[in-house]
Amino acid sequence: MGRHTSNKDTLPAKCNLTTLGKNKRVERQKEFIGAVGALSYVAVGTQPDIAYSVNLLARHAARPGLTHWRCLQHLLGYLAHTMNMCLTLRLQGHRPCLEVFSDASWGGEFSRSTHVCHAKFMALGLAARHSRWAANLLDDMTGASDPFHLLCDNTSAIKIAEDCSSNKQTRHSDREFFITNQLLQNRTALLKWVPTGDMYADIMTKPLGSVLHQQLSRKVMHGR
Repeated sequence: MGRHTSNKDTLPAKCNLTTLGKNKRVERQKEFIGAVGALSYVAVGTQPDIAYSVNLLARHAARPGLTHWRCLQHLLGYLAHTMNMCLTLRLQGHRPCLEVFSDASWGGEFSRSTHVCHAKFMALGLAARHSRWAANLLDDMTGASDPFHLLCDNTSAIKIAEDCSSNKQTRHSDREFFITNQLLQNRTALLKWVPTGDMYADIMTKPLGSVLHQQLSRKVMHGR
């Protein structure tokens, strides 16, 4: 594939792959799939800041074209530019607290606030379900049984989750509502609002500007 090492690659994605249509000509599909698979491994284990770009490239793995290859090469250039970045795990304080950042991208469509709220609430419920086992693991390892923190940047989704009864806003997502609400009522989890600029999950759900991407990357990789 060659190696692209431009120092200008400060963002993992340079194009909006969601707007690309199907390609009439498929370019080196097997190589493309292999490269995306390797990048997926990197995103999960070392650099979560490329997760959004890798997931978008994976959607086009069946029919990759020249544009997708250019985006892939650009992503490789970003990795070359950030090869010294890595996840750093450190203990902060005497009693570790599990913080779970919840966010969603409504398919890139933000025309209706109700859609955004519903997507954020569904993501909140999913985060709550998957966080229970992590909280139990942390309890077994450290003996810290404090509630884990669910962090969300949508006040409407938070209000729905904190409501003690299901309503018409939650009729399509009752499972997520009851799971999240039960965790909150039992004090197993605490739900907190965070400003959008501090929502770490944004780096995995949507394309960001250069400044915000770099800020969140540093926070995710090296902690606060």
